[in-house]
Amino acid sequence: MDTVTYWVNSYRTPCEGVAPMECLEIRRGNSEAWELFYSEIKGFDYEPGYLYRIRVREEKLDPALVPADASSIKFTLVSVEEKVPDPKLRINDIWMLEEIQGGKVTEEALSGRLKRPYIEFRLQDSRYMGTDGCNTFRGAIASLGERELQLGPAMSTRMSCGDMSIPNTFLQLLSKVDTYKLGEGRLILIDGDTELLTFRKTD
Repeated sequence: MDTVTYWVNSYRTPCEGVAPMECLEIRRGNSEAWELFYSEIKGFDYEPGYLYRIRVREEKLDPALVPADASSIKFTLVSVEEKVPDPKLRINDIWMLEEIQGGKVTEEALSGRLKRPYIEFRLQDSRYMGTDGCNTFRGAIASLGERELQLGPAMSTRMSCGDMSIPNTFLQLLSKVDTYKLGEGRLILIDGDTELLTFRKTD
């Protein structure tokens, strides 16, 4: 019977068990990688939105007594060592574009068939999506920390809406993002020290 430290992520992630379900994400011991956790931790009252550090007792069960689709280990909470709000969750929203490299994106610039670009982050799926003003796009979030943000390649539709300078620039700059800044309903995507794209949170 072992007692192990778990770090528990602040949101559940879709996973496949006997049927589609949502799993906790954990890091076990000194591991740096998040992994899906398909079992139950007895006594652990999980609340989304918080990062946890907990102590868990792992008890190996007699395989002969365990159903085929169940874990051969019983997990029991020993103690909650830390529970803190996850600041990353503030990015988990829909953001409308306001500025490109410091220049305002005006309604006049969006005349014709163009709409205002936006981006939506869905951390539970590790995905991002939105529109560049003409075409819809989606991709995977490659990495996300309290300051770090890297986006995987965006897949987009291929329509033309006349003047494509804003859509093309928008997608090009998304691929360069390496950090971000949040505050007062605004999201700024940054490359090094250069502010690329500024968004405001939707109501």
